[in-house]
Amino acid sequence: MRVNSFVGKLKDVLKYLGNPQYNFNEEIKTKDKFRDIFVLYIFDFLIVIVLSVLIRQFLEVESSGLTGMKNEFNPLEILLFGITFVPIFEELVFRLWLVFKPLYLGISITLFSYLVLSKVFYQTGIINIRDGLTVRLSIAVSVGLIFYFVARSFSDHIRPLWGKKFRWVYYFSVLLFGLMHMFNYDTSHDILLLPILTLPQMIGGIFNGYVRVKYGFFYGVFLHSIYNLLPMLGTVLL
Repeated sequence: MRVNSFVGKLKDVLKYLGNPQYNFNEEIKTKDKFRDIFVLYIFDFLIVIVLSVLIRQFLEVESSGLTGMKNEFNPLEILLFGITFVPIFEELVFRLWLVFKPLYLGISITLFSYLVLSKVFYQTGIINIRDGLTVRLSIAVSVGLIFYFVARSFSDHIRPLWGKKFRWVYYFSVLLFGLMHMFNYDTSHDILLLPILTLPQMIGGIFNGYVRVKYGFFYGVFLHSIYNLLPMLGTVLL
């Protein structure tokens, strides 16, 4: 791949980040989409590596989420979980709704409510089917349905506002994605340090949001999957 492709795509992303929009009129060939995703993966990977090294120079931290997985699942299950279920679930929660549709918003709110109930109130994993599963699902579905019907009723008013304020919508999704990853770390750390620990996830959220909006939902899942591949391999091999 030519250096010009990397530089050109970097300029494209930086330009987009200055004014995020979700209406793209250009038609992009499938092979070009995968080429761009590969370029974005390289950018993302290099930035995250640098950030992670810098953070670990000052903080000794370990992801409690990965530690818990190693205690509960075998290596193959961890790998499959990390590159299939996690990318699909997180893209549904944090980026499906970037393109406004009442159904998308309802699905994302349902899953986000379930995630919050599991992590914050029940302090358990999302795949735990024992601790209050019925309650978690019932509340999450109820909240999601409320948002769906409200969004559908006022969609003619929300849709143009969504376009005008999309910069805020986009960066809110990035911030939310990073903040929810705080629960993956030991909360005994100073709470003010937790946003710093999640900077790599926020960077990932920026790139995944760009791919989701410009290329489509499933391309965002694909980028998320290959991004998770190396950390999951490291988890199961080390």
